[in-house]
Amino acid sequence: MTDTFKNQTKVTFTLNGKEVDAPEGENLIEACSNAGVDIPHFVTTTE
Repeated sequence: MTDTFKNQTKVTFTLNGKEVDAPEGENLIEACSNAGVDIPHFVTTTE
């Protein structure tokens, strides 16, 4: 990983057997995407 999380609290989770770091509070789907894994998902709006 890079110094992206240098001054932030990070969380670590396992994704497909690989340890992934993400900033605390980041959306899980976004964190997976940033790790190079696209998770199929639906987007809904209230409009």
